[in-house]
Amino acid sequence: MAYLSQRKTDITVNIMGENMTIIDVANDFTKFPIGRSKKIFKNRSGEAFREDHLIPALKKMCPGEKIQIKLDGTSGYNPSFLDEAFAGLIRKHSYSKNDILDTIEFVTQDEFLKKEIISYMDDAERDA
Repeated sequence: MAYLSQRKTDITVNIMGENMTIIDVANDFTKFPIGRSKKIFKNRSGEAFREDHLIPALKKMCPGEKIQIKLDGTSGYNPSFLDEAFAGLIRKHSYSKNDILDTIEFVTQDEFLKKEIISYMDDAERDA
């Protein structure tokens, strides 16, 4: 049995007993993500995405739940947004890269984008 449950900024899908939270960046956040900090780029920044979408989703997770982040549909991503949003989970919230990759599934047609996100997480772990 499948059902949908709408949260403030994401959708939880339950299919045959497995929960997955879906965050669609373009629809749930902005089509124009940019920059690192909320102070400069307000609600379109990597910090805003991490603090207002990723962290709440991670805190609400049940055991075995996954988070799917849909990355397509935006105008593109600059490096500082990606670094702050995803490597910031390591730098500022003490997640490990493996924990993130076990929990979050990045969905995009752009394989380079996934590799770029992982490279920023690698840098954050190396610098920790």
